[in-house]
Amino acid sequence: MKFYVEPVSKCTQRLGTLTEIEAKPSVSIKTPAVMLHTQGGQIPHITHEVFRLVSRKPQVLQIPLAGMHTFKEAMQYYEGTISSFIGSKDSLSCLTLQDPCNITKQGHHSSLKVPIWTKNGKVYYDAKSYMDVVESFKPDMYFLLSDGDTNISSSEKRVSKSVSNTTNFYKDCLERHRKSDVLKHSFVIAPIVGGYKQIAREKYINTMFEDVKDVDGFLLDGLHNNGPEAEFLEFNEIEPIIRCILNKLPVEKLRVVQGCWNPVNVINLVELGIDLFDTSYCHILTERSAAMTFAIETTDQTNTYEINLRDAKYVDDFQPILIGCDCLSCTKYSRAYIHHLLSVHELLGPILVMITMDKCNSDITESVTKLKVQEIVHPLKTNNNEISECETAEEAITTDSEDYLSEPLRYRSFQYSTTSNDSNSTLVQQNSIPEENANFFSCNGELDISNIQIPIVGYEIMEERARFTVYKLRIENKVTGDCWYVFRRYTDFVRLCNRVRNSHPQVVQLLPRKRWLKNNFDPIFLEERVSGLQTFVNAILAEPSLITSQEIQDFFCLNEPPIYSESNEESRAMFEALEETINELKTQLREKDSVIDSLQDSLHSKTLECDNLMKIIQRSTMNCQKCQKEYRHGDHTASVFLKESFRPVVLLWSYICIYVRLVLTDSNTMASPILHLTPLDFNFWDHTKDLGYEVEINTKGQLQKRVTDAANQIRKNPEMLNSVYENWYRRTQMCLNANGRHTEHLL
Repeated sequence: MKFYVEPVSKCTQRLGTLTEIEAKPSVSIKTPAVMLHTQGGQIPHITHEVFRLVSRKPQVLQIPLAGMHTFKEAMQYYEGTISSFIGSKDSLSCLTLQDPCNITKQGHHSSLKVPIWTKNGKVYYDAKSYMDVVESFKPDMYFLLSDGDTNISSSEKRVSKSVSNTTNFYKDCLERHRKSDVLKHSFVIAPIVGGYKQIAREKYINTMFEDVKDVDGFLLDGLHNNGPEAEFLEFNEIEPIIRCILNKLPVEKLRVVQGCWNPVNVINLVELGIDLFDTSYCHILTERSAAMTFAIETTDQTNTYEINLRDAKYVDDFQPILIGCDCLSCTKYSRAYIHHLLSVHELLGPILVMITMDKCNSDITESVTKLKVQEIVHPLKTNNNEISECETAEEAITTDSEDYLSEPLRYRSFQYSTTSNDSNSTLVQQNSIPEENANFFSCNGELDISNIQIPIVGYEIMEERARFTVYKLRIENKVTGDCWYVFRRYTDFVRLCNRVRNSHPQVVQLLPRKRWLKNNFDPIFLEERVSGLQTFVNAILAEPSLITSQEIQDFFCLNEPPIYSESNEESRAMFEALEETINELKTQLREKDSVIDSLQDSLHSKTLECDNLMKIIQRSTMNCQKCQKEYRHGDHTASVFLKESFRPVVLLWSYICIYVRLVLTDSNTMASPILHLTPLDFNFWDHTKDLGYEVEINTKGQLQKRVTDAANQIRKNPEMLNSVYENWYRRTQMCLNANGRHTEHLL
């Protein structure tokens, strides 16, 4: 396989062609191009058969080893290539190490080994084991092994270790490649690491250039730790590093970046001279029920580049996702239909969204080869500021925020307004400064910092589609008492730090560090984090130049304080009704508790009285054999009599306990089915059925007689009834001990 750069003028973007492919001589790929992101050899949500309906053009498939590790042994015995193995023999395959959709966890470094996270857990690869996999997979293209675990906040020591490890990997992998007959036609892409340290990058490039004879392209690695966090990288932070690297690379070599880059950054990177990207961003959008809708051609009608199809406003929107698009989803289905599919979690919903975004990626690359980059960049940058209509915060969450950094809570989505003297609250937006919040600002309209204080008043662990923690910040005026609330995740604080890192590094250092091990939802840990975040917020308020910046004002909603809803009276009535209901339930709970306590006391006293009577009878009959014989017979009778006497008390007490525990307590607790607590269900019906069908039944009258006989037989068996009672008592106790949760597995 060869890569050729087309001669173009300086005012246009870099164009090239991947061609002369050994096993596919008729295939050629124009660049800039995208690699279709796969997981386990499949494009997420799309089968190979469906994709052939969408596009029949040759594609480059990105195959992360993290998703194909389970097939490693099978590929050792398979004689074909990885493309044939996954059912895409007409496509080019590019083997990578990490999955760009999943964040690469930090702090798992080992000397001359790189970890990947598979379905079976963490697996380490060194140069030898990695090249063994490459030889068994036989890809058309592959990345050399690298330690790219760096980002904008990585320390000098981590960057130095990354450069050292990757240098050794580079030499060992390249030497193995030259000795391999299987890989002699594979396209080799060498990684370039060094974090955001230009000196480290230059040092690595100089070392690598001592031997680049068999290297066909370069991967710009170590800019991020993969995952959705890459979507929110600021281009002005990565641009100096990208330019520094590209200025030192040979023009005739392929240039690759991978990660969930947003469309604006993709176009900017194309302008700098990057040739190959991946479509992991499409997968991230699909997982949060969003779709790309930005305009590429001048005839396209759209003002945003991303919409959330779960938003209720699309329930009656019968337009296609992108007006003017000729893909299968846009020509056959409407936004309203796809909104319905996503809302009810139908499998077809993500499939249709993914088809649309794959078509968008194809249109981008085709348009880039025809137009000047600036003609696409400008509308995209304009539309990027209009993303406020995008997904709501809860709909955007797909994974655990502590292990997998996903879409942040949009600043407009979680604004919660109230006053210190009123319990009314509503989710609102507004575009001007309300009179109620005028005291936050000076007479000339500028922010009055001296009146503001922002305490973090609590947190809540959310369980909506993924588990994460939301912190509640109260923005208040110390003079007037006016205030409102905003809700932020730890990820939002991290992104805020990334935006103000260069201008105020002393403030960034106060942000509490991310916790990778142990339980991130432990109350002690969360209280410590609240304290650390409060210190961070106080440091921001102490910097006048920082509090007036656009990033801080957006984060705390200082530039657009919320106003009150027009439905305050309705909200007040609703809250009052809820308070009355809660107070009534609390009163009922206290009454039931007192009944339970009195029943328990009564049962305990009767039990003691019974025991005392038994002891008296036993002592009085110790010297008489006849009395002892009658006592033993009467003991059983008394026992049965006492159980029958106190059974109503026990039944009432147990039913009250179950009612209180399952009905009047935490409404979020899932109550276990009551069937296995009812004697008729767990004993009588089945036993009656067994007795009734011991003989063949041919008529309705025979069936009625058998049921009656079975009931009489059960009634005349006191030992079985006593056993049923004891079994029922044990089941109710287990249900109470489990706090109403399922207990059938314990029986």
